[in-house]
Order: sequence, then C-alpha cells, then structure tokens
Amino acid sequence: MLVQVCYLFSILLNLALISVNSFARQDLANHQALKAVWTQLAQFAMQKISSPHHSRIACHTVTVLLSSELVNYSAINDAISLSISSASLSGPAVFCDTAVELWLKMSSLRAQHQPGIQGMSGYRHMLEWISAKWNPSKSTRLMTRSCSDFVR
Repeated sequence: MLVQVCYLFSILLNLALISVNSFARQDLANHQALKAVWTQLAQFAMQKISSPHHSRIACHTVTVLLSSELVNYSAINDAISLSISSASLSGPAVFCDTAVELWLKMSSLRAQHQPGIQGMSGYRHMLEWISAKWNPSKSTRLMTRSCSDFVR
C-alpha cells in the first residue's frame, strides 16, 4: 500500500511540474505577485533534479523558469552552484535532453554573472557529469546523435 501511495505521489508531482511549465509561458506569469512563488518553485525543482523519478521534468521546469526570466539567477544562485560543483550528488540524476538543456542554461548564466575562470568552470563540470552519466552502449541511436551534436 505504501509503495502505491509513493508511486501516486510521484506521478502527481510530475503532473504538477508539467502544469507549472505550461502556466509559466502565459502572460499572467509575469505578474509581480507571483515572483516569490516562482522562486520557491525553482528552488523546489532544483532539489528534485537529483531524483531519478523527477529529474527530467524538474530540469525542464528550472530551465523554463530561468529562460522566461520569472526567476532571477541570484535567487537560486546557491542551488545552481551546488548543482554544478557537486554534480554527482545534486546534479541531474539522468542523462537526457532536459538535463543537457539545464546544464547549458546554468553554465551560461554562471559565466554571464561570474566572468572569468569561476564562471567557465560550469562547462568543465558539465562535461564531467556527461562522462559519468552517459553510457553509449545503453543509449539509443537518437541519444548518441544528440550527444555527439552537443559535444561538437
């Protein structure tokens, strides 16, 4: 029974994050009253990227919130820095399209806000994460092609 409840909770959480992504693209999302809510959602999603069950949708949620500028980089800077510097523990749990997209966004923002060596270290950590997570023998042809395109 407990396993079924946990599974149901996992599904509901993913559906809630999908709904957040949909609403984040609406005009009303930029309302000033929602600023704190978006920040809390981004921090929550950053915690969930290390979970294998929620990683893909959580990565997409953070990317959408950062790309839409609903969340300031400074508001989740600590979570981003932790995710980048200790990717094996708090980074994305799976190698997938949304994880790579999030890595690119986080590394780009970090390089923009912290110019120099410190900002560029995000790309090095990203490549280390890819080499740890990606197993070409277990990947589909499409995933291998996507990774090859990304590395180029």
